[in-house]
Amino acid sequence: MNFTGLKKFYSQPWAPAYLAFLTGFFILPYEQGRLHKNGFALFVILFVVVSFKTINWQCLKNSMILLIVLYLFFAAVSIFWSSHFEIALLFKYLALAVSTLVFCITPSYLNRVTNLSSVELLSQIFFVLFPVAVLSTVYSVISFYQLNALNQRLEFFGRLDGPITHSVVNALLILVSIGFLEQVRNWWWRGGIIFGIVLLGIGILLSQSRGPMLALCIALPVQLWLLKMYRSLIIIIILLGASILLFVNNTELMNLMTTRGTSLRPEIWSLIWQSMSGNMWLGHSILPEQRMSLPILGEVHHAHNLMIASFYHLGSLGLMLHLGIIIIWFKSILSLQNNQSKAVAFGVFAFTLIHFQFDGGILLTKPDVLWWGVWLPISWVLMEQNQVQIFKALKGNQ
Repeated sequence: MNFTGLKKFYSQPWAPAYLAFLTGFFILPYEQGRLHKNGFALFVILFVVVSFKTINWQCLKNSMILLIVLYLFFAAVSIFWSSHFEIALLFKYLALAVSTLVFCITPSYLNRVTNLSSVELLSQIFFVLFPVAVLSTVYSVISFYQLNALNQRLEFFGRLDGPITHSVVNALLILVSIGFLEQVRNWWWRGGIIFGIVLLGIGILLSQSRGPMLALCIALPVQLWLLKMYRSLIIIIILLGASILLFVNNTELMNLMTTRGTSLRPEIWSLIWQSMSGNMWLGHSILPEQRMSLPILGEVHHAHNLMIASFYHLGSLGLMLHLGIIIIWFKSILSLQNNQSKAVAFGVFAFTLIHFQFDGGILLTKPDVLWWGVWLPISWVLMEQNQVQIFKALKGNQ
């Protein structure tokens, strides 16, 4: 990106604030969660006050935006049919719905006021987040294995400290970084990105997170094929084949990856189905007091499947809205004009769809991995839909 583009991007106060929120997932310890959330809450309040008049309300005719709004606010008002209803909780989840929506439309706002192309804007965001994620992974590996054996699952540093949650972000950034490789002409930069990709991949392997590994092993070859990076595709297929042979012929590695079996997911899903009697249409509501309990695991904090979670919390209506978002998200990706953007967006979509069949809870949640794995990719697709003008033309920025 040239100097003019950089100046345009950072002249907008929302741009560094948006990046600060995203980098906060990597650089802030888990204990600083309240600081992270409160900082973004301030961002949302200021953003809504300043930019409210610039919103083009005709954008609600766009099916994706409409479904997102309906899902978020339906989830928030589900408080009403909970046995633990409190007015304070209703306001909390309504505020969270607004925050999620603001997070989704912020890239569209930045795209509108900077006049940067979607690829330029995304590359500017990426080239900040990618090195931060790589450094966070390196720091996590060094600090964790100074105190633990190498066969322990890596616990990452930062807000997304769990083995699975951080691995999801690493996998998403791997997919995006490969999409940007072709436009990086400087060989030193290309080498640095490839080296960073390797480090992020090592972090995923050390986390022993099977869901992100499986999803990445499927999404990455598809994305490489769409990008027409055929040599890279052949190399990846060879590496995947060699890895499978290595695992099959190594009892210790196989035991390491299979000792947790299916992690009682079928049992959790069966329990959810049994609990739906009388709650088929509206679900149990979003309140956290509604939890599943298994004799072996004890309390289960989420359904380990995004679609089933929507069904559990919001019933058939919530599930239909969830499926609607997925279908329109997919159709929106197919409508993108830029082939590079389409390939990367499809790779990320495939990863998200596969991984979150085995992990994740309700889509309306505090800032966590779902904001990265679902809302961030959707926000970038919204920004790239040229026919969707979420914000009116602002004087002096055209």
